[in-house]
Amino acid sequence: MKKLFLICLLMGACTPGLTLNDPSGLPNQSDTDLNQSSDPQTKESAPEVEEYLVSPDFLVINEILYDATGDEQDGNTFIELYGTPLANLIGYSIQIMDGATQKNTKTIQLSEKNTLDEQGLFVICDSSTGMSTSSHIANCSFITNFDLQNGPDGLILLNQQGEVIDQLCYGFDQTNTALNNFCEATITLKANAGLSLSRNDKSEFVVNEQPSSGSFSVQQSAIEEINQNISPENPESGKKIIISEVITDPQQDWNDSSGGNGVPFDAISGNGTIGTTDEWIELKNISGDVVDLTFWSVNFHDGSDETFFFSESTDEILFSDSGSVDSFNSQETLVITDPPGDMKNVITIELFGEEQNLVDSVSIVDGNALSADDEANVIDVDGNISKNRATILF
Repeated sequence: MKKLFLICLLMGACTPGLTLNDPSGLPNQSDTDLNQSSDPQTKESAPEVEEYLVSPDFLVINEILYDATGDEQDGNTFIELYGTPLANLIGYSIQIMDGATQKNTKTIQLSEKNTLDEQGLFVICDSSTGMSTSSHIANCSFITNFDLQNGPDGLILLNQQGEVIDQLCYGFDQTNTALNNFCEATITLKANAGLSLSRNDKSEFVVNEQPSSGSFSVQQSAIEEINQNISPENPESGKKIIISEVITDPQQDWNDSSGGNGVPFDAISGNGTIGTTDEWIELKNISGDVVDLTFWSVNFHDGSDETFFFSESTDEILFSDSGSVDSFNSQETLVITDPPGDMKNVITIELFGEEQNLVDSVSIVDGNALSADDEANVIDVDGNISKNRATILF
């Protein structure tokens, strides 16, 4: 059973964590004065308890099985969400987009009956033919009728205000192929029948040989890996620049609003007020070439999408080795200080080259930080994300 949180406006009126649909957690009415006859003029009314539904702090698409080995329209596919454990999904929705027409073919609307489990997972299962409450998928949280085509297609996750908070486009032959009107986030390749697309360690998508609805288990396919990472030893694969570090929840006064050494965004931070102007992202040139970034751009997708253009923002870019926008040196790093907008803690960042080809992409599902020790989202050349201390311009 799913648990809903209660917040009592009158002290002592309820117990935190009470299960609404489990009568064992409620007082026995026979043991109270409520069922005893009394004078209506003197009978005390039970204190009223106001019910609140707690929304998730973050919510992302975590796994999908879109190409089943059996009949795909007979309860054999699923969409799994991941977010704040036990949060309620009232008002959230998922749009299923057709890649050929670029139109919404189905909207799955979630309600107050839909709650993330104790792991933070919620599995939406396709219903079996003619059976609205049955599916062949295990660990279903919600069963409804929908059809996931084999791609290229996409999913769009919307919050209560109708804002896009996550997207997944799948079934592509090449990683730089996009659906122009809506696919502006994570783009993946094809998964063979019976295999799912799943976030590996809650970060990048991979092909999962054992679809795992309702759990975080991932058995990554050795053949059909989604994020085909490029190392410095393999420059011919096309990836020259990587997103190497991101701070969405700053814990230090990086822009030296007060104190420090008067040099914003260096290793010595200030002691002033910490805010969104202390956010930054770092890129690294892992190739053996000097790269001209003049016509490059960075897209930020977090519900209030923004784009950073290198040609228009040279004053906001710092280089570690005397580089410049038109001359980004080999093995050099750069920092984009105070990127446009307010970076959310759930965000996808995309780096585009001069021909608007996708060079690198990073999806952060939880950028929250508790201290300077876990302030930075550090990304290695293989695309693995770890939480650590910031190493700006190193």
